Amino acid sequence: MPEQSPVGGQDKIGYLKLPASLPPLIVRHASLRLSAVLGAAGFAAFSTFWATLAFHLSQTPIELGPAAVGLFGLGSLPGALAARYSGRLTDRYGSDAVNVVALASAGIAFAVFLLAGDSVVALVIGCNLLGYGTTSAQIVNQARIFTGPVALRARLNTVYTFSLFASGVIGSAVGIALLEAHGWTAMICEAMGFLAVGALSLTVHAFRKHRTSGAQNSAETIGLMRRARSAAGER
Repeated sequence: MPEQSPVGGQDKIGYLKLPASLPPLIVRHASLRLSAVLGAAGFAAFSTFWATLAFHLSQTPIELGPAAVGLFGLGSLPGALAARYSGRLTDRYGSDAVNVVALASAGIAFAVFLLAGDSVVALVIGCNLLGYGTTSAQIVNQARIFTGPVALRARLNTVYTFSLFASGVIGSAVGIALLEAHGWTAMICEAMGFLAVGALSLTVHAFRKHRTSGAQNSAETIGLMRRARSAAGER
């Protein structure tokens, strides 16, 4: 490990203090909270699907063998690779817009799974849409949290990554239980419920952002009017 810190003048923090410093970051950084919720919701839905897909493919009426099931994931690579351009879209249209596209892509994927879950072709199409949505969300969510202080980026990313893995475990466990107890449709509804949580959080964020922007514009307008009146009075 380098003897010098990459950030000049940064105080050294012991290892035990580092984990203790993580929870307060959630309270202080709104961008981290939003990215963590969006990332957790999307990855929970993603894990729900992929944890149960092998069971679905091996059952009637599809009945694929182990080799075909194992290779099935290769068909979803184009969607994941297409997400590489999400960074450029984020720079051009903003992180919120790309999150909307990512959620919409994943939502359409689960609609395909729900309506045509017994078709291999439909499953491949849905897998590409889901891969694109999940990977795009990962890119834009990390871009959002990396706008924070440079010295905190590693810890911000730690909290974000923890939210992903925790949600993945929950999504996988609940998805398998629902598939065994109630079938494919129940599992899809669970995954879509996770996406709904992400959509709700993004909607609340957009509303608050719009309200804050409106308040700032009103304050600026009032300030301009006061300055205009003051200038008129001096004349």
